[in-house]
Amino acid sequence: MIAVNQLRSLVLVAVFSCLPALAFFSPPAGAAETLQPEPEILKTFQQFQEKWMTLLAGHGMYGVGYLKVEEDPLHKGSYRASYKQLGQVLDSHVKKTDNKGTPYVGVLKYNEVVFVCQGDTAEAAKKGPCAQDSERTVTEIFRYAKGEWIY
Repeated sequence: MIAVNQLRSLVLVAVFSCLPALAFFSPPAGAAETLQPEPEILKTFQQFQEKWMTLLAGHGMYGVGYLKVEEDPLHKGSYRASYKQLGQVLDSHVKKTDNKGTPYVGVLKYNEVVFVCQGDTAEAAKKGPCAQDSERTVTEIFRYAKGEWIY
């Protein structure tokens, strides 16, 4: 059996033997600076993101106003009411592109949470109480063109 110190030595040798290959694939000097979006673009994407999330919350199909009631497929004779709610923003960032018409793309990730209520009747299910059932991550990509962010 290989001792821990021997294993560490093997890992270090493997890593350092790859360094010349990594240098071959690394971007040219100064490329990191050219790929970074300008602070003003980052600021405009942050503002766009806030407006977008507000728009989704107000006009999307979220909240108890969009309660969907159906017979529970797992429990015959009972009902299930469900609705989606916007969760928190998980990540947002801007990437510079090589395209002059779309010099930037913005990536926004947020959670969408599903709440479920159970009841013996459709009305009882609507009244709740509801509990969180599931959660999914939504990723949206926006492009920046002609001076504005576009969905």
